[in-house]
Amino acid sequence: MNRTIQYLLLFLSFNLLGFDRNLVIIIDNLQQETVKTQEINMTHQCITALQQRASLVLMSTELWKNIIDRKKDFEKQLQNIDSLESTIFDMYQTTNQELKLSRYNLAMINQKLSQVWFEQKYPRLAQLSQEALNQLRFNFLCYIFEFDMSSWHVYNAHEGMLLFMPRELQYQIDSQYEVFEDRELLKQDKKSYPVQSLQKLLINHNDRWVIYLAGHGHPKSSKQGANIAGLKSEEFKKLLDYCNEQMRLKLLVYSSCYGGGVHTIEPYENLRLHFPVIVTAATDAPIFGFGLFEGVKLPPYDHQFKLQSSDVAKNKGLLPYAMQSFPTFFKRAWRGQFDLNLVQSISRFFVCDLILCHVQKVENFPLIRKAGDLIFTPIRDGLIMKLVQQVTTNSSVVSSKPLLVYTKKVKKIKIDHAVPIISMLPGLQSHEIGELVASNILLSQLIADSFLSLEDMQAYKNFMIKKLSCLNDLVGEHSFAEASDYAKATTNTSAHMHKNVILTHVLVLHQEHLKPKFFHGQAEALVSFELAGKQYLTVWHDQKITDTIELDQEQTEAMQAIENFVQQAVNFDANVAAEKLLTFDSYVENKVYQQEIIDGCVKSKVCKK
Repeated sequence: MNRTIQYLLLFLSFNLLGFDRNLVIIIDNLQQETVKTQEINMTHQCITALQQRASLVLMSTELWKNIIDRKKDFEKQLQNIDSLESTIFDMYQTTNQELKLSRYNLAMINQKLSQVWFEQKYPRLAQLSQEALNQLRFNFLCYIFEFDMSSWHVYNAHEGMLLFMPRELQYQIDSQYEVFEDRELLKQDKKSYPVQSLQKLLINHNDRWVIYLAGHGHPKSSKQGANIAGLKSEEFKKLLDYCNEQMRLKLLVYSSCYGGGVHTIEPYENLRLHFPVIVTAATDAPIFGFGLFEGVKLPPYDHQFKLQSSDVAKNKGLLPYAMQSFPTFFKRAWRGQFDLNLVQSISRFFVCDLILCHVQKVENFPLIRKAGDLIFTPIRDGLIMKLVQQVTTNSSVVSSKPLLVYTKKVKKIKIDHAVPIISMLPGLQSHEIGELVASNILLSQLIADSFLSLEDMQAYKNFMIKKLSCLNDLVGEHSFAEASDYAKATTNTSAHMHKNVILTHVLVLHQEHLKPKFFHGQAEALVSFELAGKQYLTVWHDQKITDTIELDQEQTEAMQAIENFVQQAVNFDANVAAEKLLTFDSYVENKVYQQEIIDGCVKSKVCKK
């Protein structure tokens, strides 16, 4: 056979089989990240992905514009030698000089460039708020970020997104969409359409992909619909359909506030995907971005934040520092290692050593939907079991770890310190705890850290506790209501002032539509309980108590009526297995029933409309 024909057949066979490809998609359709806003998480991830060159990067044009705008603004401010921008640039240069003088002795540098050095040498920076300093550091990162068009192929399909491809990847894309000048990257479209961009740009449908997707998420509100990973819920569903029908995926991982809870149900419905999906969000709450936005490890240094060998290079100085490692992420994904270590490479809120594991932000806890499955469940590996405890049956639980509750009823929970107790059932849900033993925990701390620990969580959940043993700091002689502030109430000293008590008929009301009609204020949550024959209602806002009310007879009867409605909500499907409660059909049935309970409460004139 002719050698030319052999090469041609070999090329065709490779093209037919396809290749393994990596793709990062980052979207900001609501334009939350501009030079005038404080949000920087998605832009930071864009810079990291471009610096690490481990994949094709598809990003909103607005995010690229944010990088350039911040770069230009910083450059302009450098003309003023008295500006904060000049000051932080001077600190960067000084740090590199100190490194060179010390012959890159990191132990010496970490000790010398301490908080004291920082405050003495750069007092204006030291006086900035943490938020202002983070913004300045991030603008500095944008300033030192270098993008060389000659080492990239860049494509604009005019769908509000830019595709960046390192030249060494040699992936074939329709050349009509390639752009060659920097100014062409700033031609904007108000909306980003990833599906339309992928349709135009990805030619070979035989390739197999690992995709990481990120964007801001929001719950549905009166002002706007739900957003998942930067996309409206219906657009997110279109992306799922496209990946399922038009692409071959090894794995999809996405990071988004409010990515858990109802958003693991509604856009998926009963769709069976040919690929597994991991979401780095446990429930209907914001997740946390990355706390180190400066791009290089600038001083001050201490025992927790210090330079390591990977942060510097001899004769170069400080290197770009990233909270994410896309090369590690893609390498593990292609090996099929769908575990916590995979997730930690792009969401570092879980820490394990040889002895101990702990959760830094349980909101970012990862869930997986395996290929062909209809539900999301926690990733199952040894580290996960050390980090959290899943409650799946009506049983007794002793725990020192966050509890993920997958059942309507729990017989007994015993804890020696306040841990998050999180409903993992989607949508409107009520849970019953027969007995909660928290004998050494202040009631205010228990409520704040166990039931209200997730900030800005959707008001979907209620907990009723038949019997609660704890330290009373809410009513009585040394009540929290009389304390000067929350911190004082939660110190060990103040804990000694309070007696262990037994509370009954405890009700933690998150759900807005089941709050009593007689309450006219605003509250994140209401907590009612009975103590020594009296009924009390505590008002919570921003995870802190704002008022304690002793209820009269009429108000007590109203709370008893609400407790009965919550009991009905608990009893519905209470004996159904967790796997069924997480399905779309069960979610819809529960949603209808919960609305009937709300209507009944309003009709009885106990709850507000």
